[in-house]
This record gives sequence, C-alpha cells and structure tokens, in this order.
Amino acid sequence: MSIYSGNRATGQPSDSPSPDSIGYAKRPRRAPIPKENDAQSAVLDPAIIAELRELSSLSEEPNLLSRMVERFLRDLSPRIDSLRAALGQDNAPTLATLAHDFRGACLNLGATHMGMLCGRLETATRDRAFVEIGELIIDLEREAALVRNALEAERTPIR
Repeated sequence: MSIYSGNRATGQPSDSPSPDSIGYAKRPRRAPIPKENDAQSAVLDPAIIAELRELSSLSEEPNLLSRMVERFLRDLSPRIDSLRAALGQDNAPTLATLAHDFRGACLNLGATHMGMLCGRLETATRDRAFVEIGELIIDLEREAALVRNALEAERTPIR
C-alpha cells in the first residue's frame, strides 16, 4: 500500500491544479530553434513570416515586415564582414557577441537555419575553435545568399 496520493505519471499531488487547468498548456509557443540535424525544407520559417505579416497588418505600421526585411538585408553583409574581421584578429569575445546578435536577428525573421549556424558559431568561439569558426562563416555566407533571395521574395512594397 502506498502512502502517496498524487498522480504518479505527472508527480503532482492529487489536490494540485494541472497545468491545463491554469492555462499553461494553452499559451501559444514560438517555433523551437532547429537542431543541427533537423531537415530544412524552407530557408524561412513560414509560421514566423505569417506571424510578422499578421503583426504588420494589425499595427499602425503597415510596412513593418518590409522595414524589418530591409534593415536585415542592409546589415547582412556588414555583419559577415565584422565576423571575418574579428576572426582575423582572433578576437573570440567580439566573435561571440556578433554571432549572438546575428542569431537573434536571423531568428526574428524566420531564418532558422542561419540562426542555428550563428548559434554554432557562438559555441565555437567559446571553445576557441578558430578553424571551425572559419568554416562556419563560409557556411553563413552561403546561407546568407539563400536568405537574401527568400527575404526579397517576401518583401512587400513600401508605399
């Protein structure tokens, strides 16, 4: 006979509210950051693009997505150039900061694979794996071309 009166599957006492009953399970969640081995069927996450389009249509700034895309595309080459410069100086702290910031920008626009590459770059800088860092920057340049084309196709005209 057990003295435990709770739910063994969830580990909750029988008198505790379930996560569903207090609304935790009902909150929308952002798409998870892809793992390295996830299949990349699209350069941009269509759910994030759709969310940004909806946000743009509901805001006082109807060109929000276009402006975000333009800013990202304007900063894309300079970001990669800055990564290369920091690598040339063996400056791991700067590389880590640049990779982290770049990752956030990528994920905000649904460039999840590119964001994953930036995350790997950030990890490699902590490990001071400079050969891997150089390879990841090359991979980022390749992915940047794909992301640039995909974002230009998604851009809506500014009025």
